[in-house]
Amino acid sequence: LMACLQSAAQKYVDSNPVELLKKAFWQLVDLNHQGQTSTPGSSTACLAVVDSESHNMTVCNVGDSGLLVVSETSKGDYSVTFKTNAQQTAFNAPLQLTLFPPDKSGKGGHALDPTNQADSSTVPLSRGDCVIIATDGALDNLFSDEIVSIVKEYRSGGAQRIADGIVNAAYRASLRSDTSTPFSVEAQRAGKFHVGGKPDDITVLVGIV
Repeated sequence: LMACLQSAAQKYVDSNPVELLKKAFWQLVDLNHQGQTSTPGSSTACLAVVDSESHNMTVCNVGDSGLLVVSETSKGDYSVTFKTNAQQTAFNAPLQLTLFPPDKSGKGGHALDPTNQADSSTVPLSRGDCVIIATDGALDNLFSDEIVSIVKEYRSGGAQRIADGIVNAAYRASLRSDTSTPFSVEAQRAGKFHVGGKPDDITVLVGIV
Protein backbone atom coordinates (compact mmCIF):
# COMPACT_ATOMS: atom_id res chain seq x y z
CA LEU A 1 0.00 0.00 0.00
CA MET A 2 2.76 2.44 0.90
CA ALA A 3 4.71 1.57 -2.27
CA CYS A 4 1.59 2.42 -4.28
CA LEU A 5 1.18 5.59 -2.26
CA GLN A 6 4.73 6.66 -3.07
CA SER A 7 3.97 6.13 -6.75
CA ALA A 8 0.70 8.08 -6.51
CA ALA A 9 2.36 10.97 -4.67
CA GLN A 10 4.90 11.35 -7.46
CA LYS A 11 2.28 11.09 -10.20
CA TYR A 12 -0.52 13.19 -8.66
CA VAL A 13 1.48 15.98 -7.05
CA ASP A 14 -1.47 18.33 -6.49
CA SER A 15 -3.81 15.74 -4.97
CA ASN A 16 -4.83 15.97 -1.33
CA PRO A 17 -4.05 13.07 1.04
CA VAL A 18 -7.52 11.51 0.81
CA GLU A 19 -7.31 11.41 -2.99
CA LEU A 20 -3.76 10.03 -2.83
CA LEU A 21 -4.76 7.25 -0.47
CA LYS A 22 -7.75 6.32 -2.65
CA LYS A 23 -5.60 6.24 -5.80
CA ALA A 24 -2.92 4.16 -4.03
CA PHE A 25 -5.43 1.64 -2.69
CA TRP A 26 -7.13 1.09 -6.04
CA GLN A 27 -3.76 0.79 -7.75
CA LEU A 28 -3.02 -2.03 -5.30
CA VAL A 29 -6.40 -3.62 -6.00
CA ASP A 30 -5.70 -3.48 -9.75
CA LEU A 31 -2.28 -5.08 -9.28
CA ASN A 32 -3.92 -7.92 -7.38
CA HIS A 33 -6.62 -8.43 -10.00
CA GLN A 34 -3.95 -8.46 -12.73
CA GLY A 35 -2.02 -11.12 -10.86
CA GLN A 36 1.06 -8.90 -10.48
CA THR A 37 0.93 -9.22 -6.72
CA SER A 38 -1.10 -11.09 -4.10
CA THR A 39 -1.62 -9.03 -0.99
CA PRO A 40 -5.02 -9.68 0.62
CA GLY A 41 -5.43 -8.11 4.03
CA SER A 42 -6.37 -4.85 5.69
CA SER A 43 -4.65 -1.75 6.97
CA THR A 44 -5.23 1.54 8.69
CA ALA A 45 -3.47 4.58 7.20
CA CYS A 46 -2.42 8.04 8.33
CA LEU A 47 -0.99 10.54 5.84
CA ALA A 48 0.15 14.15 6.06
CA VAL A 49 1.13 16.58 3.30
CA VAL A 50 2.84 19.85 4.17
CA ASP A 51 2.60 22.90 1.89
CA SER A 52 5.87 24.77 2.31
CA GLU A 53 4.36 28.02 0.97
CA SER A 54 1.19 28.25 3.06
CA HIS A 55 2.74 26.39 6.04
CA ASN A 56 -0.41 24.28 6.23
CA MET A 57 -0.47 20.52 6.75
CA THR A 58 -3.34 18.45 5.35
CA VAL A 59 -4.00 15.22 7.24
CA CYS A 60 -5.91 12.09 6.26
CA ASN A 61 -6.52 9.36 8.83
CA VAL A 62 -8.35 6.05 8.38
CA GLY A 63 -8.59 3.84 11.48
CA ASP A 64 -6.81 4.06 14.81
CA SER A 65 -3.35 5.20 13.87
CA GLY A 66 -3.11 8.96 14.28
CA LEU A 67 -1.28 12.26 14.20
CA LEU A 68 -0.60 14.84 16.90
CA VAL A 69 0.91 18.31 16.74
CA VAL A 70 2.70 19.37 19.92
CA SER A 71 3.46 23.10 20.09
CA GLU A 72 5.44 25.24 22.48
CA THR A 73 3.32 27.75 24.40
CA SER A 74 4.18 31.38 25.04
CA LYS A 75 5.20 30.38 28.56
CA GLY A 76 7.74 27.85 27.31
CA ASP A 77 5.62 24.80 28.04
CA TYR A 78 4.19 22.32 25.50
CA SER A 79 0.65 21.27 24.60
CA VAL A 80 -1.26 19.26 21.98
CA THR A 81 -2.70 21.74 19.48
CA PHE A 82 -4.12 19.14 17.08
CA LYS A 83 -4.97 15.45 17.20
CA THR A 84 -6.77 13.19 14.74
CA ASN A 85 -9.79 11.16 15.79
CA ALA A 86 -9.63 7.37 15.90
CA GLN A 87 -12.26 5.65 13.78
CA GLN A 88 -13.69 2.39 15.07
CA THR A 89 -16.46 0.19 13.74
CA ALA A 90 -16.64 -1.32 17.25
CA PHE A 91 -14.33 -1.52 20.27
CA ASN A 92 -10.84 -2.56 19.13
CA ALA A 93 -12.09 -2.88 15.53
CA PRO A 94 -10.70 0.04 13.53
CA LEU A 95 -11.92 1.18 10.15
CA GLN A 96 -9.52 -0.27 7.56
CA LEU A 97 -8.75 -0.40 3.87
CA THR A 98 -9.43 -4.03 3.02
CA LEU A 99 -8.63 -6.32 0.12
CA PHE A 100 -10.38 -9.66 0.56
CA PRO A 101 -8.68 -12.89 -0.63
CA PRO A 102 -9.80 -14.59 -3.85
CA ASP A 103 -12.82 -16.88 -3.69
CA LYS A 104 -12.69 -20.65 -4.23
CA SER A 105 -12.72 -20.20 -8.00
CA GLY A 106 -9.60 -18.08 -7.77
CA LYS A 107 -11.41 -14.95 -8.84
CA GLY A 108 -9.93 -11.79 -7.33
CA GLY A 109 -11.41 -10.74 -4.01
CA HIS A 110 -13.49 -7.61 -3.61
CA ALA A 111 -12.25 -4.53 -1.84
CA LEU A 112 -13.52 -2.22 0.88
CA ASP A 113 -12.51 1.43 0.45
CA PRO A 114 -13.45 3.60 3.47
CA THR A 115 -11.49 6.69 2.34
CA ASN A 116 -14.77 8.63 2.01
CA GLN A 117 -15.03 8.27 5.81
CA ALA A 118 -11.46 9.47 6.44
CA ASP A 119 -10.85 12.01 9.16
CA SER A 120 -9.40 14.89 7.11
CA SER A 121 -8.21 18.26 8.40
CA THR A 122 -5.99 21.17 7.42
CA VAL A 123 -3.70 22.37 10.20
CA PRO A 124 -1.55 25.54 10.27
CA LEU A 125 2.02 24.85 11.38
CA SER A 126 4.48 27.12 13.15
CA ARG A 127 8.23 26.94 13.53
CA GLY A 128 9.17 24.50 16.27
CA ASP A 129 5.97 22.44 16.08
CA CYS A 130 6.52 18.73 16.68
CA VAL A 131 4.47 16.52 14.34
CA ILE A 132 4.01 12.94 15.56
CA ILE A 133 2.46 10.16 13.47
CA ALA A 134 1.97 6.90 15.36
CA THR A 135 0.25 3.54 15.14
CA ASP A 136 -2.24 2.40 17.77
CA GLY A 137 0.56 0.47 19.47
CA ALA A 138 1.69 3.87 20.74
CA LEU A 139 -1.64 5.69 20.99
CA ASP A 140 -3.42 2.84 22.83
CA ASN A 141 -0.71 2.84 25.49
CA LEU A 142 0.13 6.51 26.04
CA PHE A 143 -2.16 9.41 26.91
CA SER A 144 -1.60 12.71 25.12
CA ASP A 145 -0.16 14.36 28.23
CA GLU A 146 2.39 11.54 28.51
CA ILE A 147 3.47 12.15 24.91
CA VAL A 148 3.74 15.88 25.63
CA SER A 149 6.01 15.12 28.62
CA ILE A 150 8.26 13.02 26.38
CA VAL A 151 8.45 15.81 23.79
CA LYS A 152 9.36 18.28 26.53
CA GLU A 153 12.02 15.97 27.98
CA TYR A 154 13.72 15.08 24.70
CA ARG A 155 13.01 18.17 22.56
CA SER A 156 16.64 19.29 22.66
CA GLY A 157 17.73 15.88 21.33
CA GLY A 158 15.78 16.26 18.09
CA ALA A 159 13.14 14.26 16.28
CA GLN A 160 14.82 10.86 16.51
CA ARG A 161 15.27 11.16 20.27
CA ILE A 162 11.60 12.05 20.71
CA ALA A 163 10.51 9.12 18.53
CA ASP A 164 12.71 6.72 20.51
CA GLY A 165 11.30 8.09 23.77
CA ILE A 166 7.70 7.56 22.66
CA VAL A 167 8.38 4.03 21.37
CA ASN A 168 10.16 2.99 24.58
CA ALA A 169 7.47 4.47 26.84
CA ALA A 170 4.66 2.88 24.80
CA TYR A 171 6.39 -0.50 24.90
CA ARG A 172 6.83 -0.35 28.67
CA ALA A 173 3.19 0.66 29.14
CA SER A 174 2.00 -2.13 26.82
CA LEU A 175 3.45 -4.73 29.20
CA ARG A 176 1.94 -3.33 32.38
CA SER A 177 -1.19 -4.73 34.01
CA ASP A 178 -1.42 -2.27 36.89
CA THR A 179 -2.02 1.09 35.23
CA SER A 180 -4.59 3.04 33.25
CA THR A 181 -4.03 3.45 29.51
CA PRO A 182 -6.15 4.83 26.66
CA PHE A 183 -6.90 1.22 25.70
CA SER A 184 -8.10 0.27 29.20
CA VAL A 185 -10.27 3.40 29.36
CA GLU A 186 -11.94 2.54 26.03
CA ALA A 187 -12.37 -1.09 27.10
CA GLN A 188 -14.21 -0.04 30.22
CA ARG A 189 -16.41 2.32 28.20
CA ALA A 190 -17.32 -0.68 26.02
CA GLY A 191 -18.30 -2.68 29.10
CA LYS A 192 -15.18 -4.85 29.14
CA PHE A 193 -12.78 -5.32 32.03
CA HIS A 194 -9.18 -4.51 31.18
CA VAL A 195 -6.43 -2.89 33.22
CA GLY A 196 -3.07 -1.95 31.77
CA GLY A 197 -1.61 -1.75 28.31
CA LYS A 198 -2.09 -3.53 25.01
CA PRO A 199 0.87 -5.34 23.40
CA ASP A 200 0.91 -4.33 19.76
CA ASP A 201 3.13 -3.17 16.92
CA ILE A 202 4.57 0.27 17.66
CA THR A 203 5.63 2.66 14.90
CA VAL A 204 6.35 6.36 15.47
CA LEU A 205 7.44 9.05 13.03
CA VAL A 206 8.45 12.50 14.29
CA GLY A 207 9.16 15.69 12.39
CA ILE A 208 10.01 19.13 13.73
CA VAL A 209 9.01 22.19 11.72
